[in-house]
Amino acid sequence: DPNQRPEMARQYKVRRMGDIVVAVGDRSEIINDTAEQAVTNAILKVTRDSLKTVCFVEGHGEKSLSDAQSSGYSTVEQRLKDENYLLKTVLLAREQQVPSECAALVVAGPKQPVTPPETAMIGKYLDGGGKALLLLDSETGPQLDDVLRSWNIQAGDNVVLDVSGVGQMFGAGPEYPVVSDYGSHTITKDFGHTMSVFPLARALKVTSGAGGANTAALLTTSENSYAKEKITPGQQIKFEPGKDQKGPLTIGATSSKNLDGKKEARLVVIGDSDFASNGVFKFQRNADLFLNSVNWLAEEEDLISIRPKTVSSRSVTMSASQQRTFFLLSVAFMPLAVIGSGIYIWWKRR
Repeated sequence: DPNQRPEMARQYKVRRMGDIVVAVGDRSEIINDTAEQAVTNAILKVTRDSLKTVCFVEGHGEKSLSDAQSSGYSTVEQRLKDENYLLKTVLLAREQQVPSECAALVVAGPKQPVTPPETAMIGKYLDGGGKALLLLDSETGPQLDDVLRSWNIQAGDNVVLDVSGVGQMFGAGPEYPVVSDYGSHTITKDFGHTMSVFPLARALKVTSGAGGANTAALLTTSENSYAKEKITPGQQIKFEPGKDQKGPLTIGATSSKNLDGKKEARLVVIGDSDFASNGVFKFQRNADLFLNSVNWLAEEEDLISIRPKTVSSRSVTMSASQQRTFFLLSVAFMPLAVIGSGIYIWWKRR
């Protein structure tokens, strides 16, 4: 209250009734929102010495942080900023390397092939203790096989379909596989009995052969799923034995490597980038999956959580005629109907 404590209000530059001050030493942050996320973010700002940078690769048709359409990543941009990350877009062909300030590198759904020199840059960045999130859509050829192979991961050239019917509950078809089986990992530790959806995902495979890589499945589809090499508009969706790959299928994997006991390189690969797009970002665990993946990669494990859902205000606006109709139905008709029913029942029983 700046009126009761004017000296403290001046100290923290409070000008309005109801402002909240979060302070540590000589650092302070003023907010006027009592939501859990706002208070947490203020605490993070005053307790962290520096903000980490998340770099998004561009130049191959990746998802755009400035795109507010349903397929864009503008929600991702806002949520990462809310968690106090700095964001940077990186054109590897121009930079000639992954910038050193990148705490995590995100490749979000490249539609065009990543060139061999750029692939080598990503591989070198990881080999030096870097962290990367690779989101690889179906029916595209990102050409990142060399990087994946060195981390015991193989990306299938297919599309995952889910015929369990679960997707229909949310207005989606078999092209939207739903995952409720999560690996035992920090990213998904509190995801039990919840779902994530992955539009037009590709299957992955955890392999072996690359030494030093600790690789495991993170996201697994149901037994009612399978992978087709290709689907076309109007095609009848059905499983073809001997041709299609039967589920359960892996569509997300994590891997880590200890480097000389000093650094740990980390990698998350998911066979879909649309799960974090504006259109489905708020679906159950989709947002938590993306944000927790970035937090784990950036070594900000204390930020990994199940985030509270945003409470939205919903109001109904009625025209004058609608208000009159509502008044007549609720104030006049309903009481008369109840009274009339009572009289009728009394008359029948009399």
